[in-house]
Amino acid sequence: MRFACANCSEPHVYPDSLHAVTRLMGDFQDAFRSGRRFKSLKLGIRLVRQLQEDFLESLRLEIERTGLSSAHSFQHYRAGEQAHLAGILQQEHPLTARQFHELRKIISRRIALNDTRRTLSPSAHLDAISLYLATINGLMGRMHDELVLKRVRKELDYDLQPIDLPEEIASRLQAVARLDSAC
Repeated sequence: MRFACANCSEPHVYPDSLHAVTRLMGDFQDAFRSGRRFKSLKLGIRLVRQLQEDFLESLRLEIERTGLSSAHSFQHYRAGEQAHLAGILQQEHPLTARQFHELRKIISRRIALNDTRRTLSPSAHLDAISLYLATINGLMGRMHDELVLKRVRKELDYDLQPIDLPEEIASRLQAVARLDSAC
């Protein structure tokens, strides 16, 4: 739903309520994976409580009020995502974990968009793009899990400390950055 809102709503953002729940889910996942039982329990209780309060109905109404993007707005948003991806990859200094996470979100949104296109117009070409993007997302997901664990252990300043981007990921991201925004 977040990807649909980011790609296809007029403001190209997701509602605050959806962002809050998704962030809570991510925090819960990080706490659970890093073995922090008390924090997992606390976040799990908050998540269950938040999801029980007519969340889906209020979210539906909020999305309905927002409206769909125009074709021009959609193309402009996609071009901006492509430029952001290329810009981060071309910068002089190494990435931070936060910037790496931003790149992964772009890839995730690209997957959601491509998979929607595959549903509407199945093709071997779109299948190949999905497989390529899913491979990148998997590699980035494993790396991000390691970065989060280092942050939890206080071994990494997520926002400031530079990280090494493995060639396997960097070369694939460079290839995606070279694709036109139609993909």
